[in-house]
Amino acid sequence: MNRARMVTAAAGAAVVIAVVVSLGTAGSSPRASCAVTARAELTRIVHRIYDQAVHGRNELSAVKRIGRSRVLARAVASGNRAAVRAAVARLIKSQITRITIATPRGTIAKLGSIPSYAPVTGEIKYHRRVVGHYVLSVASDPSFASLIHNLMSGHVRFLRGRARSARSFSARLYPSTSATVAISLPPPPRWVCAATTADTRLNTIGFVARRIMNQERHSREEASTIRYVAANPAFRRAIGAGSPAAVRAAIIGFFHFPKFHIVRVRAWNGNRLINDIGGPYVLSPATGTIRLGNGHVIGRFMLAIQDDTGYIKLVHRFTGVDVVLHTRKGVVPGSNLRPGPPFATGLSTSVYKRRTYRQFGLTGTTFPAGTLRVSLLRARS
Repeated sequence: MNRARMVTAAAGAAVVIAVVVSLGTAGSSPRASCAVTARAELTRIVHRIYDQAVHGRNELSAVKRIGRSRVLARAVASGNRAAVRAAVARLIKSQITRITIATPRGTIAKLGSIPSYAPVTGEIKYHRRVVGHYVLSVASDPSFASLIHNLMSGHVRFLRGRARSARSFSARLYPSTSATVAISLPPPPRWVCAATTADTRLNTIGFVARRIMNQERHSREEASTIRYVAANPAFRRAIGAGSPAAVRAAIIGFFHFPKFHIVRVRAWNGNRLINDIGGPYVLSPATGTIRLGNGHVIGRFMLAIQDDTGYIKLVHRFTGVDVVLHTRKGVVPGSNLRPGPPFATGLSTSVYKRRTYRQFGLTGTTFPAGTLRVSLLRARS
């Protein structure tokens, strides 16, 4: 789920975020030992999620856009505040949550106000001369809290001051504030408890991977995406007319709308399939209907907001395990190991290319129907 020099003198102070995780009372019983192990694994996953904002794709992409923009560099060099703001607005896209740009004379632009974390800073150069500095963040506090809740049923609070917990890690809030992130979690499900610590950890990763998959099927994002597609005038007209070309044009429009991440759509007029546009490997399909004002159904559609490759990357980045997806067509391109060992449900041991892996297998649904088999593999040292 992925930064660090400050723009102003106030931004020079270090920031520490401690992540405190509660999974029930630990003790000497097997159940308590399981809770401790699961808590440690979830804490490690939380740390990896935080790191995605520090070294992840969004951060790297944002830094590259800022560094390559000659329009921004020229505007900063000229000291034209309006030009700087206009240039930054074109670079933010949907990734940068906050950004501040300063010159030796002071701050020249600030965009964004949502509380954010993991700031990154850098230089702005014009004709190889440093004309300014920036500090930006690609991750907001609310999005972090929402993600942890969705993945672990956790509740996050951002607190002032430093924590003194062994289960904590150093981090930074935008632009520089000492804080503690306290995460409260319910006890882990009983099925994650295994005979060994390593298997409990892998089961816990399987729990998170399952939540990531189910999040795509039962999330508010999916519900709002279905409502948007069902109400889209161009899509409604295209389905009503039964026009494959018009349906295709409307679906391609969905792909380019940044508010929603739609990767494939299939549409019917009555029982007649009109068109099916999108990636070949997508998962967790959801359905919707097109109704007239009187409630009469004139069409229906199926969509997906997550592709298989995206799921692989997300689980791998958040947990560190290798991910292999299997469908009836074979191993999905983008899997970390290809072809990888055979799929097996639950915990098992396999040997692949002379390496021994402990693996966890779970199942989902591929688009438009069928079983998706997911193997999570951790190599034994």
